[in-house]
Amino acid sequence: MAGFIDQLCKRRDQGALDCDLTEGRAGTLMRESVVQEAPLFVSASIREVAGRSGNMTLLGLATAVKREWIEEMFSDQMTTNVEHLYDRTHKRVSAVKLIRFHDLVIDHRHQRELDRAGSGQCLAGAFAKGYFELPLYNHEIKQIIARVNLVSAVMPELELSKFDVIALTQCLSRAFEGLSLAKEAQATPLRDVIIDFIGKDRVEWLDELAPLAIAWPDGRRPKLLYAEEVLDEDGVPNLPQLQIKIQEVFRLTEHPHVCEGRLPVKLWLCTPDGKRLEATTNWPAFKTNTYPKLKANLQRKFPGSLWL
Repeated sequence: MAGFIDQLCKRRDQGALDCDLTEGRAGTLMRESVVQEAPLFVSASIREVAGRSGNMTLLGLATAVKREWIEEMFSDQMTTNVEHLYDRTHKRVSAVKLIRFHDLVIDHRHQRELDRAGSGQCLAGAFAKGYFELPLYNHEIKQIIARVNLVSAVMPELELSKFDVIALTQCLSRAFEGLSLAKEAQATPLRDVIIDFIGKDRVEWLDELAPLAIAWPDGRRPKLLYAEEVLDEDGVPNLPQLQIKIQEVFRLTEHPHVCEGRLPVKLWLCTPDGKRLEATTNWPAFKTNTYPKLKANLQRKFPGSLWL
């Protein structure tokens, strides 16, 4: 065993010939091998052969070994750690103690107790892989994140970190600490943990630089819509948008901006029945140059509305 321990093999299933080896390798035990039942063995002969579906790694001259022998002789090359794995069938987290020789798992044992942080990280990772949905990861949360990322891109001098996938996973890990079921994660509020991660003082900046709503001449505060993708295909920031009826814009004297005037709001001007007409990032210029060309047609289609 000692001479070929670097060629330690573990069968994937009892009775199967497919095996895993150290260093991420894989192979197939030769059918004529006398080692047919042992889950662990060392192979003194590893060779590549051509097969119908490609090259195969054949394992021969196999000698059965026991885990206890490896632990006794190579304890310095063994590691034991508990990992939390997501069970997609039962939609829950399970803790497994994995015993490895180098990178090869030679034994695993299920644990009753879960580590709080470990279970939270596991659930967050499962969500990131699309194994379940989070109803409370909703439009409100996504808009907060979109606003953070827009300010980060447009105003780098503020050193506001971009809220990326890693940041989201860290937040979800905190929110899910101590939970084991996907349905528990789905019922967990997320807003507070997102706000805490960003920082309450920075959220106040956010409300000033990239507000959820803007003041309007008639006293209303219509809400803006921020794109989840901060930059377009050309690397230019996606503008926040506002859909509004064109008659409601007539009293506007200046075009609205965000990020201290660096970005205009994209106004989607709509007809009285709510259908989109045209978009503008400069309302005064649009009112002077484009609106007069549209006015006659609008008056004809919507005679009951007031037109300047």
